[in-house]
Amino acid sequence: MATPLLAGRYAHQRELGRGASGRVLLAEDRVGEGTVAIKIVSGADAERLRWEADLLGSLSHPNLAPVHELLTVAERVGPPWSIEAGAVALVEEHVDGPSAGVAAAALEDLDARLRFAVIVGGAVARALGAIHAAGLVHQDVKPGNLVVPEDPARARLVDLGLCRPPGGSATISGTVGFLAPEALL
Repeated sequence: MATPLLAGRYAHQRELGRGASGRVLLAEDRVGEGTVAIKIVSGADAERLRWEADLLGSLSHPNLAPVHELLTVAERVGPPWSIEAGAVALVEEHVDGPSAGVAAAALEDLDARLRFAVIVGGAVARALGAIHAAGLVHQDVKPGNLVVPEDPARARLVDLGLCRPPGGSATISGTVGFLAPEALL
């Protein structure tokens, strides 16, 4: 039996990760070219993913992954997808590479790690500049949310789901130990 395509075009390849609010799958785009990352959430997290899709759709920056589309799953999709009806799926460009933490740990000497930190730090600063220019703070900049391709200057800041205007919420969100000062404003 053939594996079902999501939205008639995406062929499941494997799970890339799983978090508190959902999971991210790697898929082949059979209509376009290449691979995509598909973030799938349901329930209360669906609205935040819709907001993230709108935000990413309004930002165009080489250090942010562009959105291809946002899907609402009308009916359950069986294995290997295993997506419940009503779930929301954000399809975005897949950045092939490890997280910044994994990439840095693989470097053998301090000089290489310092060069890496400067290059990736520049990419992150440029991405944050675009986010801040839109009047938002990211709130969850951490090594796991930085994907580093072969050229570290092209590192991408991902997971914009916690972005908000400074002072825009009484709830502080993000990863303890990585909270930015502006997230506390």
